[in-house]
Amino acid sequence: MTTDISRLVSHHIIKSRIVAAHSEVNKAWGVLQPDHNYKAIWDMVCLFAILYQSIFVPFRLCFDEDAQGGFSVFETIIDVLFIIDIFC
Repeated sequence: MTTDISRLVSHHIIKSRIVAAHSEVNKAWGVLQPDHNYKAIWDMVCLFAILYQSIFVPFRLCFDEDAQGGFSVFETIIDVLFIIDIFC
């Protein structure tokens, strides 16, 4: 009986420490949990940006074209997105 109680108490203590450590990680700035919806949205936005860049960068290099107007702004936003993805 005593061993069962001590096992339950030790299990509860270990579980509470894990939960506390996990909550500290959640409080860190810029950390997205892998199973959260924001992470899935972020991954889809990054995928779209990578696909866009994989098409238009070779096109611009081959035909010596610069991005003009809204495309220039859009590509700058994509560059900022990649910087955020690296450092956050």
